[in-house]
This record gives sequence, structure tokens and C-alpha cells, in this order.
Amino acid sequence: MKSTIIGATTLLQLQENIDSVNVVLEKEVFAELDAIHNRYPNPAP
Repeated sequence: MKSTIIGATTLLQLQENIDSVNVVLEKEVFAELDAIHNRYPNPAP
């Protein structure tokens, strides 16, 4: 799952937001994000 928070104030920012659908993260990045989330869950228990 992925998400982009759009708050563009210029056409360049809007284009960068649109282009973000093409970003591919490596499995290692997801593992690091999961580790952070496990340490600092939101919402916290």
C-alpha cells in the first residue's frame, strides 16, 4: 500500500506528487519502516 499527501502549491510540486506513483521501494526500505513502526506504533497502545 502507498499513499501521497498532496498539498502542492506550484505546478512543479503537483508534477512531483503525480510522478511519485512510479517510485519503487526496495524490500530493505520496507523492513526498516516496519522496524520503526514496531518501535513507535501509531496509534500507540
